[in-house]
Order: sequence, then C-alpha cells, then structure tokens
Amino acid sequence: MPKTQPGIVEVRRMAFLMINGSGDPNGGEFVKATEALYSLSYAVGSFDDEPESFARMEAFCIEHGYIRASKIHREIYLSDPRKTGPTKLKTVLRFPVISADARTCI
Repeated sequence: MPKTQPGIVEVRRMAFLMINGSGDPNGGEFVKATEALYSLSYAVGSFDDEPESFARMEAFCIEHGYIRASKIHREIYLSDPRKTGPTKLKTVLRFPVISADARTCI
C-alpha cells in the first residue's frame, strides 16, 4: 500500500563500474553536472485535483527547507482517462527544488 505521508529520500554514494569511459560519478565534476533535487508525488484521483497535490508538495518542501526552483513542472500520466474512472487515475507529479538557503542562486 502506498504511503500517505510524504518523506525525504536520501540517495547514498554508490560503487560504480566504468567500461571505456572516464570520470567518477561520485566526483564533484559529475555531481555538479547532474545534480538535481525534485519534489515528486504519486497521485491517485482526478486530474482536476492536481493543483491541490502541487500545493501540498510545495508546503512539504517549505517545511523541510526547500523551495521550488521554478514554476516548471511535469505531469506523467500513468492511466488512460478513456479506460479508467476519475477516482482511479494515476499520475506522477514533479517539480525541481533547491535549498531555501540557495534562493539567491536562482
């Protein structure tokens, strides 16, 4: 059963194997090039409820010291609305965030 309360996921450093390449994915240069934080939500229900879901996601981020990096967001529809009832539609919602301390970097 999916969680009903949000949480923060920490991604740990990983061992890696490199074949015919260069660079360390745990190194500073690679991290700087690929680093991104996102607020992500798996929503079940009407697509019309998405603004409320985004508002809850943003409130959670603020409570934990993050702010939206921009108003750009993604909605990834996992259900076909032609075949699924409105209460069972599944969507992944996401937007980029930054540390509230880094707001001057926007």
